[in-house]
Amino acid sequence: MALGATAGLTVYTLAIYALMASSPLPALQPAPPASEPAEPAESAPAPSAEYSVSPTYHVLEASGMVRERRTLPTRNFTHSTQEVFASSALGAQPDALSAAKEVAEAVLSLLGDAFLPLADGGGTGGAWDEPSHGWRSDGEREAFILMLRRLVPGARATMLTHPSLVSLPDPVYVLGDLHGNYSDLAFFARTFWGAGVPMCPAKILFLGDYVDRGPHSVETLAFVLALATAYPQHVVALRGNHELADINGDIEVYEDGSFRAQCHELLGSESRGEALWTELNSVCETMPLAAVINSRIFAVHGGIPRTCGDDPLAAIAALPRPLSADAIASIMDDTVAAELTADSPADAPAAGLVAAMDLLWSDPAEDETELAAAPAPGFPHGFAPSDRGGGTAVFGHDAVAAFLATSGCSHIIRAHQAPSLGVSYAKSAQVITIFSSSHYAGGHNSAAIALVAEGAIRVMVTSKAGRDGAGNAM
Repeated sequence: MALGATAGLTVYTLAIYALMASSPLPALQPAPPASEPAEPAESAPAPSAEYSVSPTYHVLEASGMVRERRTLPTRNFTHSTQEVFASSALGAQPDALSAAKEVAEAVLSLLGDAFLPLADGGGTGGAWDEPSHGWRSDGEREAFILMLRRLVPGARATMLTHPSLVSLPDPVYVLGDLHGNYSDLAFFARTFWGAGVPMCPAKILFLGDYVDRGPHSVETLAFVLALATAYPQHVVALRGNHELADINGDIEVYEDGSFRAQCHELLGSESRGEALWTELNSVCETMPLAAVINSRIFAVHGGIPRTCGDDPLAAIAALPRPLSADAIASIMDDTVAAELTADSPADAPAAGLVAAMDLLWSDPAEDETELAAAPAPGFPHGFAPSDRGGGTAVFGHDAVAAFLATSGCSHIIRAHQAPSLGVSYAKSAQVITIFSSSHYAGGHNSAAIALVAEGAIRVMVTSKAGRDGAGNAM
């Protein structure tokens, strides 16, 4: 049900009734007699967390995005204040991650200052693959490339500080596929964390597929990696199936929309572009594979795994990283995947590869009747072969029910498909698909973002009107 529209967004809401069902409401108590005053409510306990004060502040550009971070000069501090800041600095991040944060902020600053909307709006009139933004100068583009390559080691290290299954408290913004659509990404950034990530009251969770098909794969991936590296406590970037080198490197299939081809074009040289493409894929190999919000909402790019036994969350958390594209490609065959699934226990490495493939590739089944027949080899009850091929799966009501029961979750938020409205609901609204790139592949779909907070999953979608003259999603 649409609740309303604001700033080009339509808002939908889905109450998380499963949270209520798992813990029955207490019986209502009668009101106290009039002669007996009600007992005063207990005062809230004093918060136990201690807060620190930051001496830094953020400078905003005209559009409301953070342009740079500055530190107040010491002359603005009293002696006692300087002592407080010196004391708090003892708990700062390790040098390596601190240096990575500075590089990440430099990447974000270059994108904000020098990667600008094109005058003609780009992508207008359904030409979805035309650039929406461009570099102001060759020098600034080269500076961006230099800083992006410097970001790679720190981004890898930061990704590996997270487990394969990340646990997040709410509130959380959840974004689906972006596919090189920098315009929509910039729109969501301005709208939901335009004052800067540290000022945003919610965490930010990306569900993968940052590259391919759209015109700005490099800049889109760079923006997400820089956010996740600069603010690892606030931003998590999961891996999608397009963060596999054999997919995003297929120039024959994706042509100019290929991430690999766009690396070549941006750097003006196949050899330089190939080096950047290889380095960025090395970061993708370290990305987490799934997340759980408040221990109740399972978030993933594709879908649920078929090989994780009675404790799927523990099995997902134990999946090893870095995880190479070659390892997953080695099992993406109908016969091989079937043999591995049939012959391997849930904790075997081979079963882990099948689980990783499912997390990146699987979809909810559109037709439950195909699941009613005898299971195909390698596909347990509730799963069936997908039209995508390569041993990939679709999952039905029974698989969803089993996963939710064994994981303790109530809902699954995933991406991987492009609904017309940017959002779709399946399996009794327990599976929610979010897609955050509008006009995907020349279509007329909206882009969506979800907010998990206060016992509800709320979805906001852009209109289908296209882009305005500044290249912004409308």
